[in-house]
Amino acid sequence: MPWFSRTVAAVAVIAALVLGALLFDAHRQLGDSEDFAGTWADHTMTSGALLIPGISDNGTWQAVIADDGVALRAEGVRGWKGEVLELWGETDGVHSSLGVLDLSADGTIEFTGTQSPQRLFVTREMAPGNESGTPSPHVVANLDPAMTGVEHS
Repeated sequence: MPWFSRTVAAVAVIAALVLGALLFDAHRQLGDSEDFAGTWADHTMTSGALLIPGISDNGTWQAVIADDGVALRAEGVRGWKGEVLELWGETDGVHSSLGVLDLSADGTIEFTGTQSPQRLFVTREMAPGNESGTPSPHVVANLDPAMTGVEHS
């Protein structure tokens, strides 16, 4: 029965490769979460930083806007087939895309950036993103200090 031992060895090698890939991915996700937590903490401790709750019917959103950048976290967010979520910043009435957000399988989003807009909002865009450079009218979350009562300290 040499075929049986070869089959068992092949299955064991495949299982080891799959488990190794899963372990590597989990390690990468842990590193990304640790980096995000450090950035979030740094931004919240910055003088003049704004901690802004989001207004949304799709998940719970929160952002920190500091002089050296922005950090955004959301939980319980649902995605749409064929569409992506794009983060926009607005400063003095001018919109700029901060990027397409990565939505994890459990509905969590963690994003950091170096821009410091006055307000943030998230829209649904056709994948892979909005080519026109302007946000769509499909607003998913609004993170506006003026709307949520947050003031500069």
